[in-house]
Amino acid sequence: LFRSGVVHFSYEGHPRNYYHMLVLLDKVTGLPMKYSEYFYFNNITIEFCIGFMVRDGVYYFWISNFDRDPELITIDECDLPLLFDFQ
Repeated sequence: LFRSGVVHFSYEGHPRNYYHMLVLLDKVTGLPMKYSEYFYFNNITIEFCIGFMVRDGVYYFWISNFDRDPELITIDECDLPLLFDFQ
């Protein structure tokens, strides 16, 4: 069994560039198994994922733009595949 999560990271600079990726963890060991390409939701600006859920083949992301203006973004699982293995 597996559990998905969202990882957030940034590249330093002015302005700082924020990105995200999905990571699939083994539910028993907690070890990373697969991951997606990195992505952003709206722009490569200050945006954080403040909530995440998977239901019926859809990813639900609650995000914050510039630490305000929250919104819900949905993406079909097939449009954000876990392409890469950690092994």
